Amino acid sequence: MKLHLNNRPDCLLVHSCVLGRPEHAADDAQRARRYHIKIAGDWYRQSLILTPRAVELWDVDEVSALSVPHFERLAGLGAEVVVLGTGTRAALVQGALTRPLMRQRIGLEVMDTGAACRTYNILAGDGRKAVAALIA
Repeated sequence: MKLHLNNRPDCLLVHSCVLGRPEHAADDAQRARRYHIKIAGDWYRQSLILTPRAVELWDVDEVSALSVPHFERLAGLGAEVVVLGTGTRAALVQGALTRPLMRQRIGLEVMDTGAACRTYNILAGDGRKAVAALIA
């Protein structure tokens, strides 16, 4: 399922974001609780950072693992807004962690990963300087 019409073909968007992959057995509980994200024909089942030009793997498996260096990395990507997908449920992020973004006046939107994929597609597809940080 395509999540958003791409008005900018030079921009990477999420083409599909599903909880578990259909070809995996239903009894594989670990995979069923993780998002699988399709970008430019490739499936990712690990956390990642998505910009309009690149995809990079991200060493965060859950919200509790987030630290200031993670947000410093995000602040250095030249975005005007960071969309943080926190997995299967929206979760709060400690304000002290986000100071690198606040110092540079970069907006932060926190939501579950499925919603973050859709939101990123709308922002990036419309030409906004958006970054998605997605916890699978």
